[in-house]
Amino acid sequence: MIIIRFLSIRVWRIINEAKNQDVTDIYKGETMLVRFSSQATANLLMFDDVARVLLSVIGKSPTQRGVITVDEMPSALVHLHALLEHESRVKEGREPREELPIPEVGIEPHELVGLSVRAQPFIKTLQQALREKKEITWEAPKDFAN
Repeated sequence: MIIIRFLSIRVWRIINEAKNQDVTDIYKGETMLVRFSSQATANLLMFDDVARVLLSVIGKSPTQRGVITVDEMPSALVHLHALLEHESRVKEGREPREELPIPEVGIEPHELVGLSVRAQPFIKTLQQALREKKEITWEAPKDFAN
């Protein structure tokens, strides 16, 4: 129970850090694609803003290149499932939701795709790579930390 609480606090902090970014930067030509590769799965392409949050949740830095070893995958999956649980509690109203308007692009907060939805392909990639005991690497044009 303590581990889940710790993970929930960590996930909450990461999500709030992501919310405090200027979201309009995403739509000003600053977006990059990050490619996740493994011998166990097809390549997974993800925008850098989502990849940054997911990598932060699993304790990785959003550098130009990196690796998730087989030994790190069980812990990564626990952290990602804590993220899903957090979003579930927010949707059910058990935790407060902070909604940020995004006037530059005309998208209302309730229309945004949740991070838990965007995390699903990454979770499936991790699960398959873990089953086949193959590492996952990622590559981006440059570091994509804040």
